[in-house]
Amino acid sequence: MLVELPYTHLPHYTGAIFYKMQLMNYIPIIAHPERNAEIKRKPNLLVDLVQKGALAQVTAASVSGMFGKESQKFSIKLIKHHLIHFIASDAHNTTNRSFQLKSAYNHIESYFSKDYLEYFKKNSVHVVKGTEFNSLTPKFFERKKKYFIFHLGK
Repeated sequence: MLVELPYTHLPHYTGAIFYKMQLMNYIPIIAHPERNAEIKRKPNLLVDLVQKGALAQVTAASVSGMFGKESQKFSIKLIKHHLIHFIASDAHNTTNRSFQLKSAYNHIESYFSKDYLEYFKKNSVHVVKGTEFNSLTPKFFERKKKYFIFHLGK
């Protein structure tokens, strides 16, 4: 079941809702996590949700750079950390929010490989058919080290 999170935060009850969904045999698929401000600040929150059985899809326009370099870079990082299972068109119309799948597929193939691109395409088929597929083991993001500089005067 496709779940769209708020853009500003990750609700504190997300894990509990996802757990209840899974008890009812629904798999939560997180739509465009690359747009969620809290996941951007703390991407290991997404790792935790994926490890607990949620899936995630990025928007093709994010991967292709249509939403800017920052969104593109973060989408690529999520893919590198095996947190993304699907690439979605998120097309709303043919003028200002059109299909960007071809462009996203080209970017994925050039950043990663043709095999990785096929992984996303096959996953899309499996989810539509309701059949199982292999997902990659998610990788945690390393915590950024904080450095403090002290100036000791005379």
